[in-house]
Amino acid sequence: MFCGLISIITRSMISKLVHKDEVGKIYSFVASGEAAIPLFAAPFYNTIYAATETSAPGAGYMVTTFLNGFIVISFM
Repeated sequence: MFCGLISIITRSMISKLVHKDEVGKIYSFVASGEAAIPLFAAPFYNTIYAATETSAPGAGYMVTTFLNGFIVISFM
């Protein structure tokens, strides 16, 4: 739901924390990280689902909730 907002808020905070000459470098690093996340997320969630398929099939949702909660708390 708020996934698009996290990227906008992060970029806004970065532009205020980094020297103006290095904003482009940091933005490219952040964009590389955002592009790499799907490469790691699919195997991560597949492993969680395979491990908890019979006992807790919704464990992936719990992990996602925890990770999103961590992100929200880190912005406070």
